[in-house]
Amino acid sequence: MDITHLPTATDVSADRSGSGTYRWSQDQSLTQSEEDELIRTIEIGTLAAAALDGQLRSTATRRELGILVAEGQRARERYLTGNLGLVLYFANRAAHRFCGSVDDLVQEGFLGLVQAMERFDPDAGVRFATYASSWIRAAIDDAVRRESGLGRHTARGLRRLQRVEVELEQEQGRRPRLEELAARTGRSLTWVSEMVAHAPPLSLDDIVPDVLPGRPDPGADDRRLYAWVASAIETLPEDEGEVVRRRFGLDGEPPRSLEAVAAGLRMSKRRCRRLEQSALARLRVLPEAA
Repeated sequence: MDITHLPTATDVSADRSGSGTYRWSQDQSLTQSEEDELIRTIEIGTLAAAALDGQLRSTATRRELGILVAEGQRARERYLTGNLGLVLYFANRAAHRFCGSVDDLVQEGFLGLVQAMERFDPDAGVRFATYASSWIRAAIDDAVRRESGLGRHTARGLRRLQRVEVELEQEQGRRPRLEELAARTGRSLTWVSEMVAHAPPLSLDDIVPDVLPGRPDPGADDRRLYAWVASAIETLPEDEGEVVRRRFGLDGEPPRSLEAVAAGLRMSKRRCRRLEQSALARLRVLPEAA
């Protein structure tokens, strides 16, 4: 895969479903042992390339080094292909707040995947999927923000906050709380909350995971969080609350597409998306459920 040709959802053997998202073929995913072997091959290829350029000494012939470089390049391409499912996952989840096509988000996410691969340290004790997810999500979020036309000052603040969020997530193995972001950036909690409000989460379950309708046999904690979600939505403006209830099936009906919600409420798809984004941003900065 030449990165001068950015992939689309079709390129990565995904099938368009009726829901408007793309599905990933599990046949292209990698096992942990396959990942480890590919990483070793990539590292050997990198060293061989350095030897060919005269940066390292080697007893191998130029032909042997060339073979190792080619094998490393093929391993790199396979490694990227095997992790494209992550790109599709985040692109699909961001599609509802993006006016362009899913393919545009796939391409942005792929560039984030390439960056993650170039910076990944296999000896750091973090799985590549965990590390790459932050880079992919950041690249896709940048594309969404560019489309929204945020002011330069706000965009700069968001990029700074995003870098800190990636750092903390890698250190802690989870998404950081607002207080932790404020402490790391040296800014006030109010400033962090205002910045976060401009970057709505990918979906409602990014705010309160595993509490959406349809999960079998919810536990006591799930019921507590579900009650918190219902209570939090009551604090939203009426039109925003109605959009969220219908979108995520919190009104006793199955979740509906953005188009269906817009039609049911007799509004444009664009206005419906704006209301959803605003609602999710408000919910994200509310205190966590006790």
